Amino acid sequence: MRALLSRSTIFAVALLLSGVSANAQETASISMQPTVNVCASGEGVAGTCVPPTGTYLSGLVAQNLPAADFSQSLADFVIALAALAQADAACTEMDREISESIKLASTYAIDPVQRASFFEIGDTIGSCGDFQTAAITPASPN
Repeated sequence: MRALLSRSTIFAVALLLSGVSANAQETASISMQPTVNVCASGEGVAGTCVPPTGTYLSGLVAQNLPAADFSQSLADFVIALAALAQADAACTEMDREISESIKLASTYAIDPVQRASFFEIGDTIGSCGDFQTAAITPASPN
């Protein structure tokens, strides 16, 4: 059975790793939501998520945001994509698409720790198995 990560756990990890302000989305003038929507609607169709991810990331770079805001926008995007993969326990083509999209996003990360964490999240989603990563600590069984 595929283990699911909580969105709040990934958010906490991404926020801690990025070390940036929480208002980055207010600064960014482009929205990640259309890309996330395309990724969410392409269930079972190869090539649905990666191309729009590349377009979104290029647009984000073109905004010339301060490093902290860029890192936070990137973290928010990765969190949104990871949440799509966590929506069900089945391993689908979209999980692979989301995995590749997150790995692509990792290449845009400025901070090497954030880059490695995002890549690991993408790799974990792409493995479609039970998982635990160093970047994501499971909740204690209290």
